[in-house]
Amino acid sequence: MSFSLHGPYTESTSVNILEYLRYPTTETNMSIDCLRKLPAEVLIEAYSAVKTAQVGELPFIIPLTPILDGELLTNDPIELLANTESEVSIFYRSLDVVIGTVSGEESILLKAFQSDLQDIFHFDVNDHIPRHFLCNVNVLAPAMSAMTYGNNSKVTKTICDKYGEPSNEIELSKSILFAFSDFIFNVPTARSLRLHSEISSGKGRHYQYIFSRLHPYFKLLFHLPSWFDGAIHSAEILYQFPNVAIPLTGQDEDLKTRLMKYWTNFAKTGDVNEEGLPQWKEYDILNEY
Repeated sequence: MSFSLHGPYTESTSVNILEYLRYPTTETNMSIDCLRKLPAEVLIEAYSAVKTAQVGELPFIIPLTPILDGELLTNDPIELLANTESEVSIFYRSLDVVIGTVSGEESILLKAFQSDLQDIFHFDVNDHIPRHFLCNVNVLAPAMSAMTYGNNSKVTKTICDKYGEPSNEIELSKSILFAFSDFIFNVPTARSLRLHSEISSGKGRHYQYIFSRLHPYFKLLFHLPSWFDGAIHSAEILYQFPNVAIPLTGQDEDLKTRLMKYWTNFAKTGDVNEEGLPQWKEYDILNEY
C-alpha cells in the first residue's frame, strides 16, 4: 500500500499517450474504444515513449497507477482496510500474509541519480547527496508532502528537518535515502502489517522479513557508491527464484535453499517448516547473513 501506487498522474499520462497516438483527448468513450482495439505492443511503445520524455522525474512518481473508479476501487485502499466492517478488510485479515523489505530499498533512488537526476541537480552521488535535493522546492520533501498532505509546508519542513539533520556528508546522504525508502516501502509495510494485526479479529497470520544480503549478480550488474551498504531493491528475488548462472559461496547457496523452502512451505500451508512451527519466527536465521 505504497503512497505512490495511486496518485494524480494517471489522467495526464493517459492524455499524453492519446496525443502520442494522435487520438482525440476530449471524447473519452471514443478514446477508450480506440485504445481497446490496439495491439499490446503499440500501447507499450506509446507508454515507453511518454515515460522516456519525463526526464528528471522522481522515481516514486509512477505515470500510470490504479484510480478510485467506484468499481474495482471504491475508496482509498488504506481507508477500506482500516474499516474493520468492510468486506475488503475482513477478507484481508482472513489471509496469511508475508510482507517484507530489503535493507536498501532506496537503491531505486540511487539508480535514478546515476541515470539523470544528479546532473539536473548538480551533484555526484558517488561523493554524496546534498541537502538541497531533500529540501529545495519541487524535490524530495516537497514531493512527499504533496502526495500525502496537500503540499502542507509544515510537513515539508518536518521531513527536511528530520532527514536533513546529519552534518556529516555520508550520514546525510544515507538519511536522505532513508527518507525515500521510509516513504515508499518501510512505512507502507508497517502500516499494512498493523492493519492486518493490531485491529485484527481475523484468523490470518502475518509474517515480516527484512533482507540484507546482496546477491553476487547485483554486485556485478550495478556500480553503487562505496558508502552505500544496503541490499538493493529486489535483492531477495534471485535467492527465491535463482535464474542466473553466477557462482555462489556456500553461505549464499545455503541462504538460497532456505529461502526457497520458506516461500514454498508458506505457499503450501501458511506454516514454516517440517516441525510445524510458524516458519517466519525463524527470522533470526536471516540475520546470520
